[in-house]
Amino acid sequence: MGAMSLLVGLLIGLAWITKDAGTGRLQNLPPEVRDRLRRGDTVEVERQVEDLQAQVRTLRDQITRYEVTLSKESGNSKALNDALQELKISAGLTELVGPGIVVTLQDSRRPDLPPEAGIIHDRDILPIVNELRAAGAEGVAIGNQRVVASTSIRCVGPVVQVNGVGQAAPIEIYALGDPAELSQALELPMGVLFELRETDPTMVKVEQLKEIKLPAFSGATKLTLSRVPEAKK
Repeated sequence: MGAMSLLVGLLIGLAWITKDAGTGRLQNLPPEVRDRLRRGDTVEVERQVEDLQAQVRTLRDQITRYEVTLSKESGNSKALNDALQELKISAGLTELVGPGIVVTLQDSRRPDLPPEAGIIHDRDILPIVNELRAAGAEGVAIGNQRVVASTSIRCVGPVVQVNGVGQAAPIEIYALGDPAELSQALELPMGVLFELRETDPTMVKVEQLKEIKLPAFSGATKLTLSRVPEAKK
């Protein structure tokens, strides 16, 4: 019994030493290397995603040209194409231009803040997007990624992923709509920007613009498991 207790003690001690040694080696690495080890090097994967999205945009541009040709026809063909174009706009599949605002979110440089408090997170971005939509934004984009019904916004390591594409601060949120109304919605007392400004006023900036351009959504739109229910007879 005593020998078994001694063996267990030795194993626990060895595991503790190994854990401490591993942590110590990690701490001795440069910060950028530690970040890459923690999150995995996704640069190549993100590049491939961007290449595929560029191909999608090219193919959709070709489809749009065919649709423009079709729209020159008269009768039912033109009516169908007009309805199709309206659906594409509402689904975020076409570029849009018009007045709006841009919200720039930047990590704080205050040395007295805990690292977690001074970094832009997905929980900072999501309420802003929701508030802009509630205020009547006709389209929203985060960086070069259009926000649509299927858009995901989440933190993965030190970056925020939007539609699966990583974005680092400064993060720019573009919203198309009445600039004054959109700005007022964000500036409400105790609103979505209150906590960021209380932490560090330099972390957020809102600008009204006469014209902004939103990119078209370039991700997948095909459903694999869902289907429209059959009409009951």
